[in-house]
Amino acid sequence: MYSSLRPDLLARKMLYILMGLWCYCIKRKLMLSLY
Repeated sequence: MYSSLRPDLLARKMLYILMGLWCYCIKRKLMLSLY
């Protein structure tokens, strides 16, 4: 039961989601500052 959860994969997915949101926010700020 515990082996099917794979907490390391879950943490990695969360990290990727956070990185994606961070990059998205930075791109939006750059676009807003350019225009």
